[in-house]
Amino acid sequence: MTNTPMTGPHEPNRGQPAAGWYPDGATPGVLRWWNGASWTEHTHDLGQTSAGGAPVVPDYAAASSPAAGHAAVSYPAAGYSTGYPSTAAAPALTPAASPYTPFAWIIALLPVLTIISFASWDLSPFVAAVVQQSSVRTGTGTAGMNPAIYADLGPGYAISVVIGWLVVAVTVVLAYLDYRRLGRAGFARRFYWAFSFLLGFGAIVYLIGRSVVVRSQVGRGMTVMWVYIALWVVSFIVVITKVVLAFAAAAPLMQR
Repeated sequence: MTNTPMTGPHEPNRGQPAAGWYPDGATPGVLRWWNGASWTEHTHDLGQTSAGGAPVVPDYAAASSPAAGHAAVSYPAAGYSTGYPSTAAAPALTPAASPYTPFAWIIALLPVLTIISFASWDLSPFVAAVVQQSSVRTGTGTAGMNPAIYADLGPGYAISVVIGWLVVAVTVVLAYLDYRRLGRAGFARRFYWAFSFLLGFGAIVYLIGRSVVVRSQVGRGMTVMWVYIALWVVSFIVVITKVVLAFAAAAPLMQR
């Protein structure tokens, strides 16, 4: 007999635990030999010690070839505590599985924050200051723009910047949670969540990739993408409208 460390490696390629000594759940303090395919009759008491006081564990090679007259016996797996990782399969994906998660919907609705921030930002003072400075520069022949005009951007600019960065950070977190939730739902193929890090385009890139991948597995899942695109178009229209109105308000200054 030799002292061999007790191990219970798992071999993913075979789908079965490797041959070795594992705890016998039916008898505490006892190891039972798993031959790689079934349980055998060979056991070992953990209470046995060597002359030096160290636990004695049977040699793997010797135990894997039972002596003549000792045929291997199959035992029901439910009767023993195997001590190896579970090989339970992932949940099966069915056509009825929902491709939508709360996290994906929140990402799709985040442009609403951008719309609100731009809609509440009054650009008129800044545009008027820019027009006035341009008129003065043209009349005097001087070049450059007075940095003081940027104070006319007002608090709306700071709020829009903060909301913009907040949306980027929240998108990354939600994309990760969405990616994980889809895996738990049984989607074997998922669009990688880290694409949401793409500054300025992370949300749309992730939602497009995600929608295409889940649709290829259950036949639907594009709605969140279209909702996001629709809201993005609305936000673009709001920005253009605000700029046009601001320049319209500054039109009298251009005629001086």
